[in-house]
Amino acid sequence: MKRSLLFSIMFCFTFSSLTTAEIDQNVYSNNEVGLSITKPKDWFFLSTAPMSENRKGMRLKDEELSKKFADEARLPLVVISKYPDPYSRPDVTPTVEVVMSPLGNNKNTSAIDLINPSVNILKDVMSDVGFLEKPSQINISGFNAAKTVLRYSTLHQSGSIDIKNGLYVIIRGEFVFSIGLSSPLNGPDISDAEFSSIIDSLRIDK
Repeated sequence: MKRSLLFSIMFCFTFSSLTTAEIDQNVYSNNEVGLSITKPKDWFFLSTAPMSENRKGMRLKDEELSKKFADEARLPLVVISKYPDPYSRPDVTPTVEVVMSPLGNNKNTSAIDLINPSVNILKDVMSDVGFLEKPSQINISGFNAAKTVLRYSTLHQSGSIDIKNGLYVIIRGEFVFSIGLSSPLNGPDISDAEFSSIIDSLRIDK
């Protein structure tokens, strides 16, 4: 169960009972889940429908894991993107994904205890994985949380892509929220300031 949860944190597997949410121009709010998050004014909320097709184009180091990722990964609660058409772009589009998963048998686990082995799983399936910021314990909305920033390479239909990935893990009761913030490792689309504003806007009800 623990490996399954860690895999879900790294690859946006989530539980099936996705809930109804409200989205105004810049704020996603889900009262059932108890979460709200605000995007930059010139960014976009995306439909999650094209994501399964995009995942089919990703290639992990392990072909069996590639198939599992394409076939079994369910969709995040919300996706925020710098561009309205990220799946048609040849480079990595800065995006934020919020996923909610059950803790299962890991109820006494801290957020940093989840994030460290999750990185080890990523090293098994991606290339050139390294820390840009080592895992650290933090507090978000009054909850036990942890964060890290990684770099890695992945193969897509367009070839090898170098990615910068921030990962936040937040434990609330029997559930864990994982927030992935992805951008190119280099170039004009690095979006650290925008990512910081999105994380600062995050509200999770107790």
